Amino acid sequence: MTVSLNIAAQTLIDLYYQDYAPADAFIDIEHVKLLMIAEYERMLIDDFNRDRLLSRTIEGYASVQLDGDWIIPSRVKVAKDDLGQHIATLPQSAQSFPADKLGQGVQRVRPVGGKCKMTELIRIAASDAWMMCLVPSSSNTYYYVQTISKGIECPSETRLVIIGGCIPTEIDAEYVPSLMSGGDVLVQVSKVKVITDSVLQSLLIARQQVVIDKTNDGNPNTDKATETNPDNARENP
Repeated sequence: MTVSLNIAAQTLIDLYYQDYAPADAFIDIEHVKLLMIAEYERMLIDDFNRDRLLSRTIEGYASVQLDGDWIIPSRVKVAKDDLGQHIATLPQSAQSFPADKLGQGVQRVRPVGGKCKMTELIRIAASDAWMMCLVPSSSNTYYYVQTISKGIECPSETRLVIIGGCIPTEIDAEYVPSLMSGGDVLVQVSKVKVITDSVLQSLLIARQQVVIDKTNDGNPNTDKATETNPDNARENP
């Protein structure tokens, strides 16, 4: 099950302020979304690097199979672009990882329609696409991941370029969404809970360290003082 990042961020703000936000509140939904995105990225890249190291150690190559809690599924139509390529554009941008040439933010692609006999499309690196014209003709179907940016202020989009002997009419793609793509995005509920707990604890710890006022004896308070320290008052009438 997935949930909107905006809803998750608003829920976290409600937990932070409980019943209401004070007039001088400095935390808003954009601040919270930024903290949630940073925590999401940290956790995701840690998982990716750990799985890549394990795969390289056991199998000899760094193929990553991320935990299903990171992944969201989407059914996407395949259409020709202006260059005649068969393209499937994901509804939100897939995550990019450091030193990853295979686009493993997209974890699995299955054909739907088109009478394709393959149960799963074969991933290749975008840099290897030029060699496909040298591969003997077969019924195999391949894809590579292509990230396109529409401009400085526009979010990027992830396209899958599909090549091979059988082109499906649609695909079922399982991918890890990037929260940096802009706008509202969907995240698995199981991950939202972990991220929310972590960010909420950070906010509460930060609030405890903010000195709003001090008593007459110089002790810091995190709440506005409502009375004078009686011991200090006796010493300094």
